[in-house]
Amino acid sequence: MSETENPAVVEALAKMFPSDDPLDSVNFDVTQYINAMFPNEQSLSNLDEVILELSERIEAHEEKAEVSELIRDGNQDGNRSEEMLGEAQNDLQNLVTAIMEIKTRAEESERMVSEITRDIRQLDQAKRNLTASITTLNHLHIVLDGVENLEKATADRDYSLVATLLPGVSNVIEHLVYKDSVEEIQIVTERMEKIRSDLSTFVTKDFSAAFAISSKEKLDIQNVKSACQVADSLDISVRNEVISSFIESRLSEYKLLFDSSQEVAWFDKIDRRFAWGKKALMDVEGRFGEIFPSSWEISERVAVAFCKLTVQMMSGVLKQRHQELDVKLLLFAIQRSRMFEEQLAKRYSGITLTGSQKSEENRPKSTNPFENDFVSESGSQSELSETKLDEKLAKKESPFSRMVTCTFSNYLSIYVNAQDRSLKELVQRFVTDFAIESSQTCEVLPSCADLFVYYKKCLVQCSQLSTGEPLLNLSKIFASHLRSYGNNVLMNNLPINTKTSAAQSALSQMTALLKEESATRLTRHDLALTCLLLNSADYCIDTISALDDKLIEKASPEFKERIDLSPEKDLFSDVIKTSIGILVQDTESACGPAFQALLKTNWAAFHNVADQSAYVTAILKHLEEQIPYIRDLLANSRKYFTQFCIKFASSFIGRFTSTLFKCKPISTIPAQQLLIDTQVLHSALLNLPSIGSSISRKPPISFTKTVSSKMCHAENILKAAMNDHNDPAQFIQNFKTLLPDGDADTFKRIIDMKDLRRSEATSLLEKYRGNVSTVEDTEQYSLRKLERLIKNRL
Repeated sequence: MSETENPAVVEALAKMFPSDDPLDSVNFDVTQYINAMFPNEQSLSNLDEVILELSERIEAHEEKAEVSELIRDGNQDGNRSEEMLGEAQNDLQNLVTAIMEIKTRAEESERMVSEITRDIRQLDQAKRNLTASITTLNHLHIVLDGVENLEKATADRDYSLVATLLPGVSNVIEHLVYKDSVEEIQIVTERMEKIRSDLSTFVTKDFSAAFAISSKEKLDIQNVKSACQVADSLDISVRNEVISSFIESRLSEYKLLFDSSQEVAWFDKIDRRFAWGKKALMDVEGRFGEIFPSSWEISERVAVAFCKLTVQMMSGVLKQRHQELDVKLLLFAIQRSRMFEEQLAKRYSGITLTGSQKSEENRPKSTNPFENDFVSESGSQSELSETKLDEKLAKKESPFSRMVTCTFSNYLSIYVNAQDRSLKELVQRFVTDFAIESSQTCEVLPSCADLFVYYKKCLVQCSQLSTGEPLLNLSKIFASHLRSYGNNVLMNNLPINTKTSAAQSALSQMTALLKEESATRLTRHDLALTCLLLNSADYCIDTISALDDKLIEKASPEFKERIDLSPEKDLFSDVIKTSIGILVQDTESACGPAFQALLKTNWAAFHNVADQSAYVTAILKHLEEQIPYIRDLLANSRKYFTQFCIKFASSFIGRFTSTLFKCKPISTIPAQQLLIDTQVLHSALLNLPSIGSSISRKPPISFTKTVSSKMCHAENILKAAMNDHNDPAQFIQNFKTLLPDGDADTFKRIIDMKDLRRSEATSLLEKYRGNVSTVEDTEQYSLRKLERLIKNRL
């Protein structure tokens, strides 16, 4: 590297034009380069090629003249750059010198400004102190004048002047500085406290005197309004005392007129009590509405005080004369009290009770709180209509709700006991009038609707009075009378068996029905009565569920879990089950003669297979007459008609199968005839729900499965009896194939149908038992035998 070459420039060029060629290296060494190319004598053989390659590269550089130009330009630029660098260094030095001079001058200027403004700051602080002093003196002057004027106005009871001065003077004293350290200000403050104390005393006394009943002086309205403004500027206790004094003066007459010793205090004259309250409130609105500030809500406060005093006075009367209170008078008093509460709720917002302000746009424009709701005192002791009660129950409860009626909470047992007696009489009347009701053309007994309408009315009334224990007791009472209604009106009037004793239970009567010899057909009237009672029980279940939900909704949280009418619903469900059982038994008992004809047929003399037998025709005729009639009676209770069809089909097929086992002797031809009869009955039963109907409906799946499974079982019994018994192994195999669930008892009954000789029957039975597990067969046979014994005993 030459001495003139700058290392930084070389490094920059190396970064801009990187190269691995040794010729481009800054530390290029010619000798080292040649030795690297020709390390030994053998490498000299390539000398010509190397010389040729270097010559080509030299020629290429010379053609472009790049090297010489770059070298020349580089030398020139290098010299110029050194000159420019020198000039830049000189300029930088000059700039630094100038900056230092400016800094020095700035510091000198700052010192000069500080010296100049020091006096200005002192003058500014003096000005602020002077302003504060002048302001304080001005305030003190105002306070002194104000306090003197207030003392004079207080002594003269000039509340108009006091109302004007007091807020301003009080506000100025609050803003006086150094009031704790300046003796003059302390003195003024003490004088002001004395004025406030005197005003509190004077305002309270003057209010009491102005609104006293015995006062005959004309009320100075303007002075009283000013006194109210003064009271608002004093401590809140003064305002409260003034309000209490005014309310006391308005209600003092009420205490005397309706004292417990007065006859007018009793509840038969409760209208007079509330009429006095309405009149007093209208008087407050009319005479004093403009005197008191609106923020005092003076009229509402009088109303609240009247309600509280009324509760106190009526509670005292109740303690003395509660034995004279009957349910009629109780409901009358509660009704009138509730009407008064509703009138108050329409007029007042309840802010004094809840602290939340009612929207002004919802307030009535008239200042008369009872302008549209004034009720005549001569009104009768009638109860609120059910519709109105429902509407009021749906409304949101106001702060005035139960404010007066709470007086009667401890005496609601009178109401509950009265409802108990009324419900008892009502159910007894239903029992007496049952014959008349049942003769009417109706879907449910009218007494059902009457019973629940009455109870709904009681529920609405009671929930308005109390949602606690009285409502719970009422639900228990109604549950008791529901049970009485279900047993005495519904269950006891079911036409179970007119020949049985009235003292027999439903279970014993149903047992009598199961005995063929004692079965008695029901008349059309009995069938209609049974369906009527079934529909009535269904109506009761639905209505009980709705009322149970309504009771739980209205009851207080601690009583919700104790309300339960499910046992009563179970009772009416038993009525429905018994009714369906009666319909099934009557429909099946009519098939008895047909089954007797089936048993009496001489199957040994039966040689030809014909169409359906006469007994099948009789059964179908009976079903075509009975089923449509019952279906029409249960048109609005399709689910129970479906249950009837399922239970009848199960019972009928069971009896039919038992009768088949009793038919003997059954050979191939009789079995074929019985199989045809069974298939006809199978088809008829599948169409049972729609039999005799112009509209064909697909029967329920549950019904179809029941009929198909049981009738297929009967058909397989006949097919098993049809097989030839001369081949025991094949006969047993066919039995197992047709009746996979069959046991030894079923196998024996099929053998009995064929009426074989004793030896043949015994041999077949022994071979069957040998084919089946001995233990399993013995257990099944024992269970079947036990089940048969139990059925025979029942």
